Amino acid sequence: MKKIILGIFVFMSFLSNAQETIQKQKMHFGLRAGLSIPSVDFSATTTPEFSENIYFGAFVEYKYDEIAIELAGNYLQTTSDKSNVFVNVPNVTGSNYYELKSVLTSLALKYYPVDKFAIKFGAYYGFDFGSRYYQEKLVSSAPDYIDIEQKDSGVLFGMECEVHKGFFVDTNLTFDLNNEDGIKNSYILFGLGYKM
Repeated sequence: MKKIILGIFVFMSFLSNAQETIQKQKMHFGLRAGLSIPSVDFSATTTPEFSENIYFGAFVEYKYDEIAIELAGNYLQTTSDKSNVFVNVPNVTGSNYYELKSVLTSLALKYYPVDKFAIKFGAYYGFDFGSRYYQEKLVSSAPDYIDIEQKDSGVLFGMECEVHKGFFVDTNLTFDLNNEDGIKNSYILFGLGYKM
């Protein structure tokens, strides 16, 4: 009889701990959108000014106590001012501009010092999504644009604060560490999102 009572006590204790652990583990899905401020630098040519633009994305977060892991994807697009910057293409000059498009996928570790505020650090990889260099043609045989292949990868830092029932504001800084493509893209992202 003592073994049965002891067994029931151990089993109830195990269930209590398991239930507490399950409650601490939380999986969230969410969406975010906001303003992206680019910092673009071309290593081989003069860099024109790039404009701010809107970005949007989605993420999944697995949280346990104060620690969380976030997997995210954000679509970013930025366009340069029209300028006289030109690539080494015959018969091309005049008003030209760049349009950079990419999807940044990131994996970040988040720390919640308090329940509704987190800081994060992680790494990202950017997939080119149709970046182009548009050019004014002097002759009809010159192409309208040249495809550019970006290869972005680097680190990111960020902060997030929940403001009301799943709605949050966040800021992310990305630093491009890859210079193989001759383009260094870094961004400041100010976002508003919702976490389910």
